[in-house]
Amino acid sequence: MIDLLTEVFILEAHISYQHPIDSIRDSIPHLYGGLFQKYGVTADEFEKAFECYMLDNDLMNSVLDEVLSNISISRSKADEKKETESDNLHPEIQ
Repeated sequence: MIDLLTEVFILEAHISYQHPIDSIRDSIPHLYGGLFQKYGVTADEFEKAFECYMLDNDLMNSVLDEVLSNISISRSKADEKKETESDNLHPEIQ
C-alpha cells in the first residue's frame, strides 16, 4: 500500500501542475488505471483498502510517514540526476 500510495500522490501532484488541466483530462483514468494495474488492484479495491487504513489513525499516520519518506527520497534522486545531467552538458562549469 505504501508504494502504491506514494505513486498515487506523485501522480496527483503531476496532474495538478498541468495547465490547462483540460489538456490531460481524458488521460487521467488511463494514468490511474495503469498505476492500479501495475500493483494488481482495481480502483475499487484501492479505495476500500484506503478506507480501512483511514479507520486506524496510528496505522494511517505510519503509512503517510513512509509515503512522505519515499517521496523525499525520490525527489532527492531526481535532483541528483538533474545535477549530473547538467554537469555532463556543461563540463566547463565545474
